[in-house]
Amino acid sequence: MDESGDPTFFDADGNYMVGKEGCSPILILGFIKTEKPKVLRRALALLREEIKVDDYLKSIPSVKKSSISFHAKDDCPEVREKVFKLLKTLPFKCQFIVARKRLDAFTKNEARYFSFLEEKISFICDIYDFDKYPHNFYNKNNPLKICKISLSGARR
Repeated sequence: MDESGDPTFFDADGNYMVGKEGCSPILILGFIKTEKPKVLRRALALLREEIKVDDYLKSIPSVKKSSISFHAKDDCPEVREKVFKLLKTLPFKCQFIVARKRLDAFTKNEARYFSFLEEKISFICDIYDFDKYPHNFYNKNNPLKICKISLSGARR
């Protein structure tokens, strides 16, 4: 699971920050599922090795970071192109949640927003049988708690 954007609405003083510098107007959460995680890991590892020894690419400063881990915001266009071409050939499915951070929908109540996101993420986890996979989404700084929910009671 990975994200684009951030879940923040207000700064420490309670000022509305959405759309201002450092606070995106949307939050996108993505999740992939594969029956062959080793195939994905191996293919990406081989691509990192290929990039490390490429005479042109190894001269680009950001490629040192790409040789450890790919990230679209940090990788140069040439590396991104190679990663996207590789991804098209790999066996996985993905699901995304796109949440617009509208003040009128969550008036000064980030808790309500987080509850909404938790429900949607839990729904995705249920669909993809999340218990089979590592819970990489959890960390001590993450305000979201992922739990199993009843598919019959879930809202889409």
